[in-house]
Amino acid sequence: MTTADTLLTRYAGTQEGQQVLGALPNGNYTVLVPSNDALDPVLPSLGDNSTLDTVLRYHIINGSYPASSIAPARSHSIAPTLLTNATYVNLGGNPQVQVLEQTPNGNGVVVRRTTGNATVTTSTTYQNLIVHVIDTALTPPGDLKAVLSSSLVGRAPNGFVQLGGSLQKVGLLDQLNDGASTTVFAPIDQAFEAINTTNLTNDQLSSILQNHVLSSVVYSTQLPDTPSANAASGATLNFTTQDGVAYVTHNQTRARILRSDVAMKNGVVHVIDAVLA
Repeated sequence: MTTADTLLTRYAGTQEGQQVLGALPNGNYTVLVPSNDALDPVLPSLGDNSTLDTVLRYHIINGSYPASSIAPARSHSIAPTLLTNATYVNLGGNPQVQVLEQTPNGNGVVVRRTTGNATVTTSTTYQNLIVHVIDTALTPPGDLKAVLSSSLVGRAPNGFVQLGGSLQKVGLLDQLNDGASTTVFAPIDQAFEAINTTNLTNDQLSSILQNHVLSSVVYSTQLPDTPSANAASGATLNFTTQDGVAYVTHNQTRARILRSDVAMKNGVVHVIDAVLA
């Protein structure tokens, strides 16, 4: 018996497990199954049934996602999971998602994580289920503070010190961290050089920072059908794509989206290369 089988047998003996596993034969689902080598290191953290329920729900996707249907490299399939537990998800009742994409050669699939990827090693079907075996056990995304402290792209090796510090300075960090259903366009630290030479008041800085926030969750897959949106500041943000590259524009500033769809507890972060001042 594999480690996953052992966990599922234990899960089936719980009320939550009976609910989830009982529903699987009656719909279209995709299951991400970590290999034994991936699961063994995290077994100690799965000792209580509540944590087990959370982690397993995060590995079950509502819908069929065969490898052939997943978006090509540098674009994403946004796949809703069964995880809605408010301790880990603050999306207005919507579930947390997995972010999937094919490998550059089109012969494989990766699951994007905050840092690093999980790779699908084999895929199969079992009755109505699509099963992807992955080489890493997945944990639900952290909050905004955790995301901003992570190196999401090569041009942000130390995380987003300038953005996080600026949000803290004007009293917005906790608000955005704890609010529901938020999209944040996160400029890399270098981008702040354009405004750090100006003597902005806290009110002016707050307004600029709120240009980077949407009060709803907008994934990259929605941008082609969302030509514009109103930021928390009231400013209009425009979204365009040129030569396969996505941009967000405010007034005369056009920022390139360096990385999209970094899931967090209460929404999504898109990394950009300019401050939307």
